[in-house]
Amino acid sequence: MPRVQTHRVVAGVVGLVSSHRAALAAGSPQPVVEAVGGLLSAAFLTGVLADSLEPPTSPNHRGVAHSVALAAVLWQVIAPSLRPVAVRSRRDAADYLRRAEDSSLSDWQRLDARFSASLNSLFAGAVEASVPGYLSHLAADAATPRSLPLLGLPRMT
Repeated sequence: MPRVQTHRVVAGVVGLVSSHRAALAAGSPQPVVEAVGGLLSAAFLTGVLADSLEPPTSPNHRGVAHSVALAAVLWQVIAPSLRPVAVRSRRDAADYLRRAEDSSLSDWQRLDARFSASLNSLFAGAVEASVPGYLSHLAADAATPRSLPLLGLPRMT
């Protein structure tokens, strides 16, 4: 069973790379900020979520949250439905960055616009990395001798 530190490192790297690639492909105004958002989201939230839902009290702890079926649903249904959220956040970041260039605004207003742009970019990266972060957890667990259950449903006795 991989430990939480292993899941954080693996998910962090996956989150960083996946969100940065998505940001570059989408023409993000702040791809590095998005990559940081992806790293943080995956390493500290989605990369350890499966074990929060099903705590690793034994090698037999893996149920639906650790299943191949959930991985397929996340990849095929959830990830595509989250993409518009990241697109909107990127668009808002670009709008705030344009506002930050407006010389008629005060220094505080321009600073606020830059800060808002960065928060939107962080969020876009977090959204882009959420599913890959979770899937990295399942991939790490799949590499263990117990692997992953297909459906994770409780056994009937």
